[in-house]
Amino acid sequence: MSTARRLAAPLLLALLLTGFHSANASQSWGFNNDSYRYSRAALEFLGLPRGEAQVKARDAYCASRSELTACLAANPQGVKPDHPRYERIFDTRPGYPLLAAPFIAVFGALKGLWVLSFLLTATSGLLTYTLLRISGLSRLPSLAGEAVLLTGGLGYWGTRALADSLVTPCLLLCGIGSVYVLMGRRRAGLGALLGGLLVLALTKYSTALLLAVTLAAASALYAWRTTRHVPRRFAPTTRTGERHRAWTTLTVASAGAALWIGAVTALLGLPAASETMQDTLTRYFTRPDVPDPVQGMLALEVTYWPTWFHYNVGFALLLGLCLWALWRHRPQLLPIALATGLTGLGTAFAHPLLEELDRLWVVAWVPVALGVPVLVQTLGNRGGALLPPARSAPAAREPDRTLTP
Repeated sequence: MSTARRLAAPLLLALLLTGFHSANASQSWGFNNDSYRYSRAALEFLGLPRGEAQVKARDAYCASRSELTACLAANPQGVKPDHPRYERIFDTRPGYPLLAAPFIAVFGALKGLWVLSFLLTATSGLLTYTLLRISGLSRLPSLAGEAVLLTGGLGYWGTRALADSLVTPCLLLCGIGSVYVLMGRRRAGLGALLGGLLVLALTKYSTALLLAVTLAAASALYAWRTTRHVPRRFAPTTRTGERHRAWTTLTVASAGAALWIGAVTALLGLPAASETMQDTLTRYFTRPDVPDPVQGMLALEVTYWPTWFHYNVGFALLLGLCLWALWRHRPQLLPIALATGLTGLGTAFAHPLLEELDRLWVVAWVPVALGVPVLVQTLGNRGGALLPPARSAPAAREPDRTLTP
C-alpha cells in the first residue's frame, strides 16, 4: 500500500474533526488577550514598527468584538493589561508569532490565525496516528486515538488563536522521537525529540523545560526498572541490554535538553517561576507585588484543585486507566504519556486560575489519546493477553516479560 493510501483515512479524519471545531470557532471567532499579543509580534516580524503593529493588532482584536467602536475607545494605545513585565512574558515566546507571520501577511490577522490553527490542529491528529502506528497498534485503534485527541480539549483549544495549537504537535513530535529512540533508531529519534523540544522552547520555554524534566524522570524510572530485572549472567549485547541502553539514551537526552533549556533561560534572564507567581497573584501586574507569593499561590491551589476534580473526576479516572494500560502493554509510549500528563497538570498548578479551568491543563489529553486505544483493546482481550509487540523494535520483537509488572 502506498504512503498516500495509508494516510488517506487519518488525513480525512483530521480534516473532518478539525473542520468541525474550526467551523464552530468561525461563528464566534475572535482574539483574546494572548491572541492580540501574538498577532502584534507577528506583525513586527513582518517589519512593522512596534507602535504600528500594536495598532493593527488592536484593530483586529476589536474587529472580533461585538462593539467595535467601544473597544477602540477603551484601548486607544493597545489592549490592556500593558505592564512591561507582562509584555515581556510574550516577547520571550517568538515561536508561534514567527510561524504565524506569513499567514497574517497573506490572509490578515484574524483569518491568518484561523488558517494556521486549522492546519496545526489537523497536523496534531496525523502525528497522533503516526505515533500510535510506529508503536505497533493497527490502523483502527490508531484512528481511534486520533479521534480522541481531536474531539477532546486539544481539538477545541487548538482551533483558537493561541500558541496551544503549536504546542501540541511539538509534544507529539517529541513522543515520536522517544519511541524511535526506544526502537533503536537513535539518530532519527534524537532528531525528532530535540527538534520538537527546540520549537517548543521557542514557543513556550517553561512548557519545554517541564516536558524535558518529566520525560527524563519517566525514562530514568523505567531504565532503573529494566536494570533490576536483567539477570547478571546476561551480556550487554543481549536484547535486554540493548533495551536498557535505549532507555538510558532517552533519559540522558531528555535530561541534557532540560539542562540546556534551564541554562539558556537563566543566562538570558527570562521570566522565571517567581515572575509567573507574581503575574498570577497580581492579575497580570495590575496590582502591587505580593510579599509572600508562595503562600498566596497555596491559597489559590486550595480553591482550584477541589473545583478541578469536581468537574474533571471522570477525566482523572480515565487518565489513570490509560497510564495503567500503557505501563502494562505499551511501555514505549509511557514516557511521553507521563511527561505530557504531568506537564499539563503542572501548568495548571503554576496558574491555578478558575477562569482557565478548562484550558491550561489541556495537554493532559495526550496520554488519554494514546491510552484509550490500548485500554479498549486490552479490555477486549478476555484472557488478559498482551497486545502485539511494537513493529521494527529490535528489543520488542517478542513480548518482554521484564517490561510488565
